Amino acid sequence: MGAVNLLIFVLAGWLATKPRSVAFGDFMEILAPTGALIFGVAWFCSSWIKSPSNAAAAGLIAAITVPMTLAILSDGRNLTEDQSLSLYLTTCWALAPMFFVAGIVTYLRRVEP
Repeated sequence: MGAVNLLIFVLAGWLATKPRSVAFGDFMEILAPTGALIFGVAWFCSSWIKSPSNAAAAGLIAAITVPMTLAILSDGRNLTEDQSLSLYLTTCWALAPMFFVAGIVTYLRRVEP
């Protein structure tokens, strides 16, 4: 599935009216922390939600909610594109392990007597 998304991303850049180069490193710079955030939130939610599909949906919702929240909070601060990107990357890399560890702790407290 990820290969299909990458193919669509590359084709969209190639078919755009204004040609632009699509660097794989730039794409992975955003994809890796977003994937870690999705996994961390889904892991946390799966420790207390019985349905795995709801836990996966929570991870996807987090991937949508975080950039929207950051955009709202940084509105009016006149951040450059690089500053916004670094704020997003830092937030994702900070939240992902926190949710992952919280999921482990929640699961162990629920399962262990």
